[in-house]
Amino acid sequence: MNEVTRLWNRRAALFMKEVLRYFPLIFNTGTITFMVFGLFIGAFYYKHLLDMIPASFPVEWAMALVFSCAITPGPIRTFVREADLVFLLPAERRMGQYFRYAFWYSFVLKLVAVFVLLLMLWPLYVQRAGDVHWNFFAMLLYFAAIQLLNTWASWREHHVQERSTRSLHVFVRWASLFLVLAVLFYRQVWMEVAVISAVYVCLGWLIYRRLGKKMVNWQYLLEMEKRAQTRFYFFVSWFVDVPQKVSRVRRRSILSSLISRLRFRQDNTYAYLYGKALVRSELPGVLLRFSVVAIVLIWFIPSETVKLLLYALFLYMAGLQLSSLRQRHRDVFWFHIYPVPVQMRRQGLRQIVYYTMLAEAVVLLIPLLFTLATLWLIAIALIAGLAIAYFYSHKRLLRGFLSDFHT
Repeated sequence: MNEVTRLWNRRAALFMKEVLRYFPLIFNTGTITFMVFGLFIGAFYYKHLLDMIPASFPVEWAMALVFSCAITPGPIRTFVREADLVFLLPAERRMGQYFRYAFWYSFVLKLVAVFVLLLMLWPLYVQRAGDVHWNFFAMLLYFAAIQLLNTWASWREHHVQERSTRSLHVFVRWASLFLVLAVLFYRQVWMEVAVISAVYVCLGWLIYRRLGKKMVNWQYLLEMEKRAQTRFYFFVSWFVDVPQKVSRVRRRSILSSLISRLRFRQDNTYAYLYGKALVRSELPGVLLRFSVVAIVLIWFIPSETVKLLLYALFLYMAGLQLSSLRQRHRDVFWFHIYPVPVQMRRQGLRQIVYYTMLAEAVVLLIPLLFTLATLWLIAIALIAGLAIAYFYSHKRLLRGFLSDFHT
């Protein structure tokens, strides 16, 4: 075993050790029980949701859109570190085996995601397409070949230095793959699919093979690795505290202006800081996507009892996502010398999370207003939402909070 192989094995093993360190903690929180319960509810009503989709809905085009968006993005997970730009960059010509391991590792992960997505959407396609000429495994094998080509093209794009050029390549890959999959799902003619797929592969080979002659963009590799780490730690932070969690900062001037309206008082110091941290992080986007999924499920599921359970479940899970705010400003030195009582940290975090969960409770209440038959059920949902927001922000969220700051 050469040094490059040992380096890959060591870094992959360290990452798996990190994953295995957190997952037992996640299972011990009891949150997985809520998520499994939600999955059972979704599986139970899946057939009903399929029946409610209008006959005029373009399922074939939607499938092409979903899978083209799932297959096209393909950052390669390389486990590179900042020091590699100094110590490994000069040895790039000897790193071929390392990058091949990274390529196949990333391909397998993407293929698993595509398999799960196909497993979820296949009943919809079979029900609406009628006489399907492809079976599930043939479709999966086809997607595996397409995913392999896109992962290879993505690795070639890692050699491109200009961000605009790289973005253009990704867009062309997505658009062409969308057209190929549209023919696959809409026409279902073997010959047409074979011809257009052959053209797709040949053009991809001709365009991308010359990119591999350039040097690897190590700065881009490092950027993609940091994003992958951020996504992993962000997911884990829903359940447990993650000291390593880092986030990208976004401006979001409109949301920031709402926090700026807090009164200029000493007791609002930490509410202001945590509020700014919230609106400038990835959390607003996550909560938005989260709310859309919740509203769709609550709207279309017929059982009023299940609607209320989903309302409570999604609101609690929104609180889990907001718990990542505990890690913001964790190691900021100035917090220890502010002339502000230490207990105001708890108050500021609790205030921001509580009001954000109240806002989420109101948003998730909208589909209940239109789908529940009686006002007393709406009242129950409202009271439950207020209780969950209060319990999570005042009790669950703040367990051991001050000990995080070693105060």
